[in-house]
Amino acid sequence: MLEVINHTPFKAELIPGLDKHGDDFAVIVVKGTFHVQDNPPQLRLAEAQLPIIHSSEHYGQAGKSSICYESDVALPKQATDIVLNGHAYAPQNRAAAYVDVSLQVDDRINSRRVFGNRYWTKSANNWHMTPAEKFQRLPLTYENAYGGFDLRPDPTGEQTFNAYNPVGKGHLSHRKKEPDEGLALPNIENPDKLIQHWQDRPRPVGFGFISAHWQPRLGFAGTYDADWEKNRLPLLPDDFDHRFYNTAHPDFISEKILMGGEIIRIKNVTEAGELAFTLPILASSVAVKMHGESKLFQLMLDTVLIEPNARRVCLTWRVAVPCTRKFLYIDSVTISGKLQTNV
Repeated sequence: MLEVINHTPFKAELIPGLDKHGDDFAVIVVKGTFHVQDNPPQLRLAEAQLPIIHSSEHYGQAGKSSICYESDVALPKQATDIVLNGHAYAPQNRAAAYVDVSLQVDDRINSRRVFGNRYWTKSANNWHMTPAEKFQRLPLTYENAYGGFDLRPDPTGEQTFNAYNPVGKGHLSHRKKEPDEGLALPNIENPDKLIQHWQDRPRPVGFGFISAHWQPRLGFAGTYDADWEKNRLPLLPDDFDHRFYNTAHPDFISEKILMGGEIIRIKNVTEAGELAFTLPILASSVAVKMHGESKLFQLMLDTVLIEPNARRVCLTWRVAVPCTRKFLYIDSVTISGKLQTNV
């Protein structure tokens, strides 16, 4: 009988996986929950360890809202996702018309400019933005980024939507001559490519998870056509790209797997102004015993989820063990790990 022996303080599960070639894998998922402490700025093991999530959880109705928590069940990623669920805070708890939020991993930094509510208005036959309303706290969700639907039918009778963010605001069909009075602008923008004109259509930016049916993830899913149905079903298409498993915004997918020891700094996501910590190092060992023979594997960190409001960080490590037609012959999986947080 298969036995999973977990010597770590984290949640762990063994999940069957299948790649596009039809090869079977035993995927070991380990998820650790940490509390962010200020002095010194590091992560401390949380008393309550959050469970492994088996299906996406949305902020609202599935398919009509952005993802709050993505499923932890997948084959390992080839690069680490860094995801932030939280709010932009005006500095010193004073209302502001805009604030810059930045997330830095070692020397790599990405920023978003977060505005209060703004709208398109027309005067003297010209369109311009209303002044941004002041705010103290604003959600960093894709609902507040550029995107959404243009509900007005275009000349062909069709309604268009932004394939990169169908739940956002400000989207306008290329066939439309001008916006409606009062059309909301996005709150979250790229500070290097700010909207200047109503004809500007920027690529949506944010900090959260990207849904599987949004671009660019959808473009990595492969082609599901008649040829696939005839020759490949139930396997994934030949042109399926492993990058589909990465669920962060492309700006927050690392160039390679993070190893631990990286310094993360985030500005203007708490009332204090900055949140900083160092990712812990997990020296892991996964022993898989199959047909009486034991082999060792190492977990790799492929997801970092930061929740500043809860002062919480969840880290997900994963490893895939090849076991084509042998999954049922796995006798045991023993997970061990030594955690170093004060790096």
